[in-house]
Amino acid sequence: AVRTFLDGDYAYISDKNLGLVKYNLKTDVAELIAPKGPRKNYTAKASFSGEKLYIAAGTRSDKKWIDGEYFTFENNQWKSVQLGRPEVNDFFSIYADPKDPSHVYIGAWKEGLFEFKDDKLINQFTNINSSLQGLGSYIIPTGMVKDSEDNLWVANYRVGEPISVKTPSGDWKSFGFNGTITGVETGNMIITENDNIWVNFERGAGLFAFNDNNTPLDDTDDSYNRFYPTSATGEAYSKNIYSMAIDKNNEIWVGLSEGIVVYHNPENVFDGDYFYADKIQLTAYGKDTTEQYLLGTEAVTAIAVDGANRKWLGTQNSGVFLVAENGKEELLSFSKNDSPLPSNTILDIAINHSSGEIFFVTDKGTVSYRGEATKGGDKFKNVYVFPNPVRPDYTGKIAVTGLADDVNVKFTDISGNLVYETEALGGQAIWNGKTFSGDKVHTGVYLVFCSNADGSETFVTKLLFMN
Repeated sequence: AVRTFLDGDYAYISDKNLGLVKYNLKTDVAELIAPKGPRKNYTAKASFSGEKLYIAAGTRSDKKWIDGEYFTFENNQWKSVQLGRPEVNDFFSIYADPKDPSHVYIGAWKEGLFEFKDDKLINQFTNINSSLQGLGSYIIPTGMVKDSEDNLWVANYRVGEPISVKTPSGDWKSFGFNGTITGVETGNMIITENDNIWVNFERGAGLFAFNDNNTPLDDTDDSYNRFYPTSATGEAYSKNIYSMAIDKNNEIWVGLSEGIVVYHNPENVFDGDYFYADKIQLTAYGKDTTEQYLLGTEAVTAIAVDGANRKWLGTQNSGVFLVAENGKEELLSFSKNDSPLPSNTILDIAINHSSGEIFFVTDKGTVSYRGEATKGGDKFKNVYVFPNPVRPDYTGKIAVTGLADDVNVKFTDISGNLVYETEALGGQAIWNGKTFSGDKVHTGVYLVFCSNADGSETFVTKLLFMN
């Protein structure tokens, strides 16, 4: 307890683990008062599988010694999963199985890789029972991905063979790629649609990509390349790499210590020809014709792609930015000065593509924002409008959700007169309930016509306004 306050029959006690405790002195009954959210502000990485969010409750520092713990958020409920082993500290890397929301892998700063199923520990992998190697007594997995054959790939910090694989049958093997990456400080991993795996290295050590040629335990036929971001003309960009993400066009966005670069042809990573990175030049405004690059002076520590292929960018010192699909236009920005963000230092960003909710992980806790874009599909699925009806006192936005990708949405009155038209953001379209001229629509029934680009998918529904 930190402080106690007496008020009549009640004692209010502040507790660093439980929050505020309201204790009835007469009945000897205690009530816990705490905001809904993770139990601690220490958070490092986040990962979604379906609609279940996992957050690792640790840091990258071996000086914090935060007990092994992670948080989940599902069905609007937060849960803390505590390992209960004091020798295990600082869960800091996390990978939720995209095929199974109940299955998650978590890396600890010292004690290796932990596997949980239904929030129960089922395996711990170290240098004793896997191909993971140790930096002295430290076994540190920094990133994980699964390929199309369900092989688990793990990046292993500062060891002789920093990449390991675990096959579905439980076989392990580690790789050093002929010494190309021995001793590197590994970071995150991402995987492309053709099973090329990219790893970023820390402290200016560049990038690495490899493909196992569908033979995960045989390294004789592997393709691999270690490289640094450079332009088409050979200009070297920053070697300090913090984050990576693959967008809906299969382009790879890389966050540097000074802005963003994009690989438009990442499939050429092993060929050399037409393989280079581009900086994103912002659209010029007014009379300013100088070259301005996207977040050109900011360290970009997190990148997430929403259902409309827009990019959410987290920075080391300036909060969060939302940019258009091509990165050339800033759409939104949040900082601790103008939003509920507890800090401008963003560690990770995770998106619930079903609801559009975005979670920002900072060095002082996690906060979420209800975004407007959801993930669309090939077909319409469970299309509905909310709120419906729109009542007189409602002033928020109206959403049409469950849409396919690339859908045009028209709102008309019951006579077919067009009042508003927009393009869906991924699987969701947003309307403010006003006409093109900015006037609020009148009471009545309105029709919502939805159609994709080639007209192969269409849907019509109704919306009632009450003014």
